[in-house]
Amino acid sequence: MKMSKAHQIVQGFNFVLLLSVVSLQSACANGGNYMGPEEKRLGTDSDLDRSFHVVVDEPQGFGLRMEGFIIGIEKSERELLGIKPLADDQHLNSKPVGFAPENTRQFAERMDDPKRTFISHIVQAKLDHDLPIAYIKNQFLYDAYLTGNADYRRPSFPVWVMKTDTLYERSWEVLEKLENVLARQLTEAHNKGKPYTHVVVGTMGWNTAQEKAIRNLNSIFGNILISQSNGFKPLYIAVTWPSEWNIPIASIRNKANDADEIGFIWANALINRHLSGLRARASKNTWPTFKIVAIGHSLGARLMTRAAFSGAALSPPIDLQDGLDLVIGLQGAFSMNRFLAERKEGREGAPYANYEKLRGNVALTWSENDTANPIVDLITGANYAGAADGYERASDPRYKKHFAFYTASENGELTSKGELANMEKKVIYINASSLIKYKVLGTGGKAHSDIYNAYMGRILGTLMSNF
Repeated sequence: MKMSKAHQIVQGFNFVLLLSVVSLQSACANGGNYMGPEEKRLGTDSDLDRSFHVVVDEPQGFGLRMEGFIIGIEKSERELLGIKPLADDQHLNSKPVGFAPENTRQFAERMDDPKRTFISHIVQAKLDHDLPIAYIKNQFLYDAYLTGNADYRRPSFPVWVMKTDTLYERSWEVLEKLENVLARQLTEAHNKGKPYTHVVVGTMGWNTAQEKAIRNLNSIFGNILISQSNGFKPLYIAVTWPSEWNIPIASIRNKANDADEIGFIWANALINRHLSGLRARASKNTWPTFKIVAIGHSLGARLMTRAAFSGAALSPPIDLQDGLDLVIGLQGAFSMNRFLAERKEGREGAPYANYEKLRGNVALTWSENDTANPIVDLITGANYAGAADGYERASDPRYKKHFAFYTASENGELTSKGELANMEKKVIYINASSLIKYKVLGTGGKAHSDIYNAYMGRILGTLMSNF
């Protein structure tokens, strides 16, 4: 029986479709992502999720250019992570002392999210002299993607053997273990006659995948190092987090909430419990005391400032006097209202209004050339710290008493516009319009990301030296 022309076309199409399905199945079996099963187990198997653990996939492909640590934070379903309700969480206080009611409510909302953050990997960048040439090698201390199987394509070989079972509990455990590693490194540096003077924790902002975040932090950390004279020896810690979402309109709010969550929990515990604990243990026989500095850009500034004021959320709580020596927000993507006690009845409860009780100082930059923050201002009405609207709010006669206003020149020199910040405890607010003015390749918001230059390194170094 002879087939019609149309029937032949349909048969041919079905044959091609069958071949396509077979080819696709073969590709999945033989050419798929080898980390797929582990990513699926952790709930981080989308293409976007993968961009926040690139160093796990490619251990020696990139990393810090100096000795230090990378802490990789990711996000997954709370049931998969094994997270209990806030009231039953032994690591956190459900009603932190000193939090305004609005602030306590915001904290509870973040902890009640169906998806939560966790620490998936910690990498130590260390100079290896045993190789044919000296090389900064990435050594995994913790790798949640390791299942114990024998055949590894990626030689992560993490150092730590974990005692706890759930990914959430392990996140707390790895911070405890990291404190012990840091103690050994502080001791070794002191014994060699070159003790660390600062521990600097840095993180980046919205829509910054891990590889780009590390590149950017290398620029910031390196420029600080180059700007300083004898006697300055920092130990750097880079924190990367899942700062991007596939739903553009809702992404900024969703990621702002994630920044607050990480500030409430992981950055909070790292800085206020473990680093401050190491500083308190300093003595002539172990290591000299050091300064703790946190630096964040955009939503990263939100994350770090949130951490600076969240010691009370830990169990046991940490007093503000025992926390950071300096927190620097570069083009911060958070409301200036957070510092204003006069606006305490707002949605967030002015969580930074007790800045005078903080152990150290808060320093912020803003620029009239930053168009990223003003766009978000229009959406949220938040008067973001990095934008001209933030400066307008801060310079209002009703509120300007909270701030010490400075100006940065185009070559990174700071000039006070009035009272010096260290004469009276105030928030250091820097007009960096003369310096933060150029668009950076591959970024939006005009000059929002113009912070990776040597002159900014000079400003950061000045802040770390003087405040």
